[in-house]
Parts: sequence; structure tokens; C-alpha cells
Amino acid sequence: MSNAARPLRILVVSPDTAVLHDLSWMLSAVGYRVSTSKDTSESAAWRQFGETDFLILDGRSISPTQATFAHSSDNPIYRVFLYDPSAPADLTAWFAAGANDALRVPVSRGELLARTRVGARMLEFENRMRAQSSRSRVSGTSSLRGLVRKLSKFAIDEQSAALGHTLLTTSIDFFNGFCRREGEGAARGLLAALASAIQQIASDNTIAAYAGEGTFHIMLTGQKASAARAIAEQLAENFRATQADREASDRLSLTTAIVPWRVGDNPEQLLEQGQQTLAIARQSGGDCAIEHNAFAKELLSWQNELTTGSPFANLVAQDIMEPFPFVLKRDGANHAMLAALRRSGPPVWPLVDHEGRLVGIVPPELMTSATDDLEPNLEAGPVVTSPPTIAHNAAFQEIYEAFSTQGCLEMVVVADHRPIGYLTLNGFFSLIEPIDSATFSRHKAAIEDSRSLLVGSLVIDSEQSSGSAH
Repeated sequence: MSNAARPLRILVVSPDTAVLHDLSWMLSAVGYRVSTSKDTSESAAWRQFGETDFLILDGRSISPTQATFAHSSDNPIYRVFLYDPSAPADLTAWFAAGANDALRVPVSRGELLARTRVGARMLEFENRMRAQSSRSRVSGTSSLRGLVRKLSKFAIDEQSAALGHTLLTTSIDFFNGFCRREGEGAARGLLAALASAIQQIASDNTIAAYAGEGTFHIMLTGQKASAARAIAEQLAENFRATQADREASDRLSLTTAIVPWRVGDNPEQLLEQGQQTLAIARQSGGDCAIEHNAFAKELLSWQNELTTGSPFANLVAQDIMEPFPFVLKRDGANHAMLAALRRSGPPVWPLVDHEGRLVGIVPPELMTSATDDLEPNLEAGPVVTSPPTIAHNAAFQEIYEAFSTQGCLEMVVVADHRPIGYLTLNGFFSLIEPIDSATFSRHKAAIEDSRSLLVGSLVIDSEQSSGSAH
């Protein structure tokens, strides 16, 4: 298949349990993903909700009609019917109803596997045809390939070159969330409504293409950017009006990018500019129409500041530190604090005097369960009395220089000699590294108590595993 590799899906429909078992067990054994149903009626649930590439329908007890193979999927499906060669059957009627192939019952397993391979090749052919098609699955719109073809013809048309053209790249806000909540059927209806609005508002020479995920490219031929803005606003109003049957809070809006096109410019580059401008419009709150380069100066200034200056010009240590959950008292009882610090996992444990001022740190790896009864103090216990510290109002450059010159993996952030938090080397330098949904996920087996709910820093975990005491 042209798409990402996945098991081919086969739906077997038959009121005969023995047939269901024979086919599904055989097909599953060789790697197909099989689902089954006993319901051959026109109201069967699988017609709406069954996701499949192959449909194998038992035709021995039904007569074929135009609705026999009906299925709501937009994807190509290879349709097979089962028949009894010893009983009268109008095979021509079955193929006229949409069947691609037929299998005799009892089914020959070798023939079954051979025919599914033929079907897989046919499906791949269908997918390749669709990929090269100039039409999209949304009625009245082109595919991206078709749009590029048409724009390429404009590029060599001398008469067209004298006219102004503008691309609207418009997207339904929160479309993916709408699909999750309302389903594919409702999503298709929403796309059809927007496509219809485009046809009503735009001129006859307009070229519209569906780009997927609720986004359309609309080439307005002979239209300047000012006229295109009026069309974009009218389109947004019309699209809201098509949702009059929905609650006001459930009506979706449009975000649109307006990009002038000079004939001769690369069509693919034009579409890319449309997507880039659309991204700026989405970052501007959505439900709006933004012209290409509307925020070019602001964006360039921001990018220069990020790359040539310090991205953390106004940063101080207290802004980025991890606060200490607890501190240890030099002359106090620390059993509960030690247990809490072990659970929370900071890389250093601060030791303070009776006024709360820092007098040292306790390396956590030295305070193992074997030393639960140890009371850390300056005279006894594994205490570092001169830990690296940084002032709470130290600027970015000061923090950078401190880590570079002191050669430490962590520093205690102090305010008036009192520990308020800590910085780690890895945490400091990873501030602008991207994170994802798995950054803070658990890498060890879950503990069956409330400790499993504690979410530690990934940076801290990696530092502790390599040793972080200094």
C-alpha cells in the first residue's frame, strides 16, 4: 500500500458461524486484521462503523441490490461475495452490484489467500490512481496535485500573467477536535458545507483544492488582495450561517491566509507560503484573515533577538530554579524530612541553622536507608559545608559563568543566605530543548503506592543516575 505499513483489514459478513471461523482464523494466521459480523441487512452497524479494506459478504441467502455492498468509507474497498456452486446464483447481478470477486463455499484456503493478494494489488492500484487524481474526496474541489497542475498552466499563460491572482488558504478552526467528538460523518458534512460556500461566493474562475485536516486552498483569479479579503470575510460569515442548526457555542470559525501570487512563481512555493501565513494567523488567535507578511517585521525582529541576542535577557536564577520541598535543620529532628526528601528526589539536600541560613548540603546518595537514624550536622554526617551557590537574582550570564567556572552539576539558589531552590547543569542548558508527552514519563516499574504519582524531572533523573554530588 502507498500509505504507512499496517495490516490489511478484512471484514467477513455471514450468518454462518462456521464460515466466519474458517475465514477469520485462516486470514488472521497470515497477518490480516479480521473483524466479523452476522448481520447482512442494509441497516447493519458495520456499514457505518466497520473500518476495512476487504469486504467478504456471504451471498448464499440474499439477493444482490445496489445497497448490498454499501459502506460509508471513503477509502477503496475490495468486495468479494461467497456463493454455493451447487445452487442457482446470478453472478452477473452480483458483479453489477459492485462485487470485485467471488469465492465458492466451502472456501478453498489456498484460493482465499491468492484472491486476497489480487485484492491487495487492486487496492494499491486504486490508491495510486487517487494519488494522481486531480479531484479530491470533497465534492467540487481539486486535489493538491490537481491544483498545482492548474497553477502551472497559469504560469505559462501570457494573458493570465497580466492579471492579479490571490491565494486564500482557509482552515476550519479546531477541526480535528470536531472530528473526534462528532465523528467522520459530521466532519464530511462540515467540509461539504464549506466547499459549497466557496462555490457560492467565489467566481466561476476560482480554483479550490482540499488539503486535508479541514484546510482548503482557494485561488482567486484576477483578484487583488483587497478584494480577496472581502471574499474571505464573506466566506467566514457564510460558513457560520451554514451551522445555524448548532448551538452558538458549537459553531466553528475559519482562519484564513491571504497570499498574492505573481504568475511565474513556483506553485508549490505559493502553497507553502499559504500554510506559513496560515500558521501566523492561527498564532494570532484564529477566526481571522491575515495577509502574507503582515507581521513580517515583528517576526524578523523576534527571530533576530532569539538567535543573535540572549533569549533569556530578563531571566534571573529564581525564575528557573526548582524549589526545595524541605530543608534539614542542623540541630533538629530530621527523620520526616529525610523521608520526604528521598521521595521527592532533589539532587541536593540543604542543611540550615536555627535561623534558616544555609550551612551545607547533604548528598542524597550518601543518606541511604541504612542511615535513617543519622542526624546530619557539621560535626558528624556526610555534609558538604561549602556547596556551590548562586544568588536568587543572578542574571543568565552570571549563571552560565558560574556553571562554566565552578565545574559543578548543581548549585543552591540562595536569598539572604537562605536556600530557596536549586539549579542543575543539565536543566539549565536544556531550557530551550523541546519536550514532548513522554519527557516526564516513568522509565521504571511502577511502585504500588502513592509514590508512583510523583513526577520527577527527567534531567534530575539522568544526573542522579550518573552521580551528582559535589
